[in-house]
Amino acid sequence: MDLSRRMITKIARNAARFTQRQGKALGLGSSEYEALHFIRKNPGACQDAVVQGLGMEKSAVAHLMAGLEQKGFITRTKDPQDNRRRLLFATPKAER
Repeated sequence: MDLSRRMITKIARNAARFTQRQGKALGLGSSEYEALHFIRKNPGACQDAVVQGLGMEKSAVAHLMAGLEQKGFITRTKDPQDNRRRLLFATPKAER
């Protein structure tokens, strides 16, 4: 295997390990951690945007959002333009 490929693989493996440790310390699974990262980078996104951005099922995202809200990592507010839609924002706890 090419040396640069080996180095990239090693970096990716270490990054994944770091992410898992950080998530575990906060009580988050890998999917929750990814969803929270997406919301932090896209404040005010709706659940449909998370579905498209992460390539997950709607029901899985709804379940993740409920869990993240219960744990205090996100807030869901009504969209002023569409009462059926909820906008997602990271809390200060998530920003830390």
